[in-house]
Amino acid sequence: MRYRALGIVVFVTVIISGLFVAFGLFRGIEVTLNDRLFTPQVPDARILIVGIDDASLAALGQWPLPRKTIAEGLTRILEGEPTAVGVDIIFAEPSRVDNEDDAALSALLSTSSIPIILPIEALALTLKENVVPHAESTLNTLPIFNGPHVRFGHINLINDRDGIVRRYPPVIEHKGTVIPSFTDQITAISRTGTTERIVWSGRPGTVPHISFNEILDPNFDTRLFKNAYVFLGATAANLHDTQTTPVSAGTPMAGVEIQAQIANMLLSEATLT
Repeated sequence: MRYRALGIVVFVTVIISGLFVAFGLFRGIEVTLNDRLFTPQVPDARILIVGIDDASLAALGQWPLPRKTIAEGLTRILEGEPTAVGVDIIFAEPSRVDNEDDAALSALLSTSSIPIILPIEALALTLKENVVPHAESTLNTLPIFNGPHVRFGHINLINDRDGIVRRYPPVIEHKGTVIPSFTDQITAISRTGTTERIVWSGRPGTVPHISFNEILDPNFDTRLFKNAYVFLGATAANLHDTQTTPVSAGTPMAGVEIQAQIANMLLSEATLT
């Protein structure tokens, strides 16, 4: 009778374990444990965010800002001689102002000798185990904004079943073309895996933020950008470019800071073990 009871326990254990594996429940436990074992890290001092925040919108007008204004901000950043600048804004349609507005940004991008990375968003992304994610279509920046030192990278992130962002795809395939990630392009560090866990620096606001409106002030010292990796993007709460992360602590993280924290992971060669 004892052996029979033991056999039943073993049988039930095997069945339950099989169900956990089949439905990915063990993975859910694993990622939750990893979330709780998170240890904050000091971010690389070369990584800076220029945020189009509430103060910027209050001073400069409603979103989207004119392309000429974006160009003015980029000019200030480039004056500081950064290593690279990532602009987390997709200029997919002509300016709502006029053609001259687009021309102002185009002229800057065509003459910059410093790498400027612009985003691509992969749409209808297909994720399969051990297969490079495939995009059915992409949302692209207008060709007028290309330039000799302009590079493009995808900004896609991966939401787990609980809606939390923990991973990103280093590359995405679209119609036979491999699109590297936004952060790979900024850091010039290439990854080739299908998906990769993000090693977080810390909670939202961990990466130093500078208001976009602040850098337009003629008295702002652009030497702060010397040899920096600068991320320019929306951080204003009402623009809703945020995601929940394992380190959010109730505060969603701006998409541009997620990209900056991935860059920090790449530069520091941090991995989850």
